[in-house]
Amino acid sequence: MKDVFMLLGFSFGLVTGALMYKYSASAKQAIDESEKKIMKEAQKLGQKAEKGMEKLSQKAEEGMQTVEKKIKKGAKQVQKKLKTN
Repeated sequence: MKDVFMLLGFSFGLVTGALMYKYSASAKQAIDESEKKIMKEAQKLGQKAEKGMEKLSQKAEEGMQTVEKKIKKGAKQVQKKLKTN
């Protein structure tokens, strides 16, 4: 029974919101403005995430180069040891 009342409440709220959006100019304006603000913030967050990914990829590339250098250095040391033995 609780689920039925919850569903009815959600439905009434949805219908009320749709009617307000359709017939109330101020409600429509407020919703449209808030939607624009949300979209701007989402774009800002997307740009920040893009910059963060670029920095992360640069650091990963630097890390890979460091690892490759150490592997080459270690391989040279192993070759030297093998030649001396």
